[in-house]
Amino acid sequence: MTSEPEGSDTGPPFPRHATYYLILKLAVLAAAVVLALKVAGVW
Repeated sequence: MTSEPEGSDTGPPFPRHATYYLILKLAVLAAAVVLALKVAGVW
């Protein structure tokens, strides 16, 4: 047994694809920013 409580994993849910996971997170964040700017009428 480990000393860490269950569910305290700080890595991505699929460690073999950590790079793709990071790129996907950044793409979703960028899309949210663009959508927010369009809705606010800034862009």
